[in-house]
Amino acid sequence: MKDELSNEEWQKIRKIIFNLFDLTWEYAELSAKNSSENLPDSKPQRYDNEPFSNYNQRMLDWDKTKSETYSKSFSESKSKSFNMVKELEEYLQKLGMPDK
Repeated sequence: MKDELSNEEWQKIRKIIFNLFDLTWEYAELSAKNSSENLPDSKPQRYDNEPFSNYNQRMLDWDKTKSETYSKSFSESKSKSFNMVKELEEYLQKLGMPDK
């Protein structure tokens, strides 16, 4: 015979799932920071006699690359971990976890 969970136990499970969703966000941020830190840290230096427009373009390209790397990594990490927590939540609902 199976034991059924009480409403209090289901509420604890809900809190755990909520915390897992929060951790998903934090994990994605850390993962994205780590990926963007693997890029060259220092801003491009201006070459002797380099026109400002060329230097400015290199700066914009450098900044864009760092931003794109961060965004891509954040989105991928968040999506992957969020989907795992969501899947866990769906299984628990099949087992009888109430909506609220």
